[in-house]
Amino acid sequence: MTYSKFYIIFLFSTFYILNSNHVFAAELYFGAQGKELSLENNFEIGVLLNTEGESINAIEGKVVFPTDIFEFQETREGASLISFWVKQPAFDGSGVSFSGIVPGGYSGSQGYLFSIIVKPKQLGQVTIDARESRALRNEPPGSVAQLRISPMELEIVAESETPEFLPPYDKEAPEPFTPEIAKNPNIFDGKWFLVFNTQDKGAGIDHYEVMERREYRIQNLGFRTGEWKIEESPYLLKDQRLKSYIYVKAVDKSGNERIAELPPQNPLEWYENYLIWVIIIAGGIVGYIIWRILWKKKITHQ
Repeated sequence: MTYSKFYIIFLFSTFYILNSNHVFAAELYFGAQGKELSLENNFEIGVLLNTEGESINAIEGKVVFPTDIFEFQETREGASLISFWVKQPAFDGSGVSFSGIVPGGYSGSQGYLFSIIVKPKQLGQVTIDARESRALRNEPPGSVAQLRISPMELEIVAESETPEFLPPYDKEAPEPFTPEIAKNPNIFDGKWFLVFNTQDKGAGIDHYEVMERREYRIQNLGFRTGEWKIEESPYLLKDQRLKSYIYVKAVDKSGNERIAELPPQNPLEWYENYLIWVIIIAGGIVGYIIWRILWKKKITHQ
């Protein structure tokens, strides 16, 4: 099982809890603010975990729903208990797949994993369910825990009192993070690659951008130009000689940004820096011009 990153604590008290029968196994269940949803309004479906006394450190699965009735809008992970998303929740046309871990494990009855935002397109009964799901215990490490799925039944009506989902105001940047350079014979044919991940307490991470730049720092002058590219972790480094500064930008779903920087492991020698050669050449040209001017003046006065 691959491992992914989960995100902090959700105020689940705002959700209307459904299907919470107690059994002696971990339970994957769902929450919403009401059983009835109105047409053409956005609603939030919470995906939740009840460990039933177990300590769970990894979970994966696929949340499914009728796509002819529900139009998928987005996922939100800003308050998730998960620390590492291997596969961040993503819609594949038939449902939302996910995979992640909680280092040290989680034990509780209202563990928020993520939310799915949907818009009802037609009247009818809807079942939210999950497939291909499994969880791993924290102790003994890697052992498979029993995982029960508790589907949720909803009804789509013309009008309901269930409030529409509105994205919360979020002005906070993602949390600080430190990318790491690594090498593994089983990944990218043994070439150097970069791994990175962070959390966002508000809307959740939208994407990452990476920039590699060979530069020679003078008095800690920061970068001003360069080409950012949207990338995922792990990221194959273009500069395998590790002479570049590496910048990783985390962007959340509200547009807030956090930039992390890694200095080169093998800094440029002075003779490898084009700026030094530009200065030397420019200095030579200026010196030559000055010499020509002085030489002409000398000839004129003779």
